[in-house]
Amino acid sequence: GRALRVSDFARRHAGTVMKIGGGFLVLIGVLLVTGAWDLSMNWLRAWLASAGLDGSIL
Repeated sequence: GRALRVSDFARRHAGTVMKIGGGFLVLIGVLLVTGAWDLSMNWLRAWLASAGLDGSIL
């Protein structure tokens, strides 16, 4: 089924998936070091609250 297709895709594109994952880790690390992560999470919490969603999960 669907899980098999997803795992087949991940297996065929493992290198690309790892590079994208590594890129996201580096990006989040830079955001954490610069303080931009906190700013973006605060903005997201405010946006979720204004949309009537619970932002405390972040």
